[in-house]
Amino acid sequence: VDQNLILLDDAPILNPTHLFGLFSVFPPDAVATMDLYKGITPARYGGRAAAVLDISMANPNLEHFKLQAGIGPVSNRLTTEIPLIKNKIGVLIAGRGSFNDFWFRLGPPRVQNIRGNFADGVVKLFYRLNARNTLTLSSYGNYDFTQTELLGGISSIQSSSTQFEFKTLNLTAKWYHSFGEKLDMQVIGVHSRYQPNTLLPEVDNDNKVSISSEVLQRQIKANLNYLPAKRHKIEFGVSAIHYQISPGKLDAGLNQSVIPVSLPMENALELAGHIENEISIHHKTTLSLGLRYSYFMNFGPATVRYYRPEFVRDESAILSEQVFGANQLINTYDGFEPRIGIRHSLSETASFKAGYNLMRQYLQVVTNATTPLPTSRWKTSDPNIKPQI
Repeated sequence: VDQNLILLDDAPILNPTHLFGLFSVFPPDAVATMDLYKGITPARYGGRAAAVLDISMANPNLEHFKLQAGIGPVSNRLTTEIPLIKNKIGVLIAGRGSFNDFWFRLGPPRVQNIRGNFADGVVKLFYRLNARNTLTLSSYGNYDFTQTELLGGISSIQSSSTQFEFKTLNLTAKWYHSFGEKLDMQVIGVHSRYQPNTLLPEVDNDNKVSISSEVLQRQIKANLNYLPAKRHKIEFGVSAIHYQISPGKLDAGLNQSVIPVSLPMENALELAGHIENEISIHHKTTLSLGLRYSYFMNFGPATVRYYRPEFVRDESAILSEQVFGANQLINTYDGFEPRIGIRHSLSETASFKAGYNLMRQYLQVVTNATTPLPTSRWKTSDPNIKPQI
């Protein structure tokens, strides 16, 4: 699941589902467009090895106030669009919540201890500065909580159930500037935080043992679009992503028999630049040529172990250990990522596509399940874990 890049207003979504895959995390009333790239991936996308799902939130109505709401057996929703200054500034607010897990109490005894609630919401501010400039500020957040019978835990803890929760908070700022009919520019800043957590409530007291992690991602990117002719588009772009990962933290709470554990923080930086040329060589045929270059760096503080080539599952496999200080460069990966694609329209309802992509993925998930669970742990590439290509 980590090989698919999922974006909501340019911010990454690391867990795209509620309740172990039953529901999407995107408020449907706030979604404007959705682009799915499976075979031909534009050069502006990187960091994943498979598909790209790019979702854009709707802009608020700048003329009229709108309000819509709904109540259902699973979730309830509310969406409002408010023009603050007519034809200039508006805000969109949309939220959805599921607080109806009382249905489980009506079922047979084996499901009465199950709980499952979720909530997600967006706020988007759109500001039309003038005819050539627009500014948008958008925020997205979600929360997911599920309680099941004991699925796993720690041997010295007697827990009554297993509780899973995760939180996402994304912030995106986008400035669009038009230089004229043929040239425009976008500058985008992203701040994304994902926090999965596993809770183990103990049997004989109110204490909860938590196992948590966190992925913090900050990004800035700029794109320049040039239209030299009606059917010809050239795009240039650069981006920088800072990853800060807390791989795992065990908080025993009031339990004195469990030793707290906090794994060291990971820091990494991914730089990239791209150019893409898309031209319609025929009114039914479009050719795209793209090239992306990415450069990835790990930084300290960290303690890195180096192993024998033939891996043995004990400490005898360790050849050496090296300590890196704060902001000290540990290792790098880089490479070019060529893209080529052709699309031919056979009719109004059918088309033929062919393409070649080479993509590098420096952030991957460590998991033992095929569905996105909060127990999964995200990990950057390092001297021992190479990027996926």
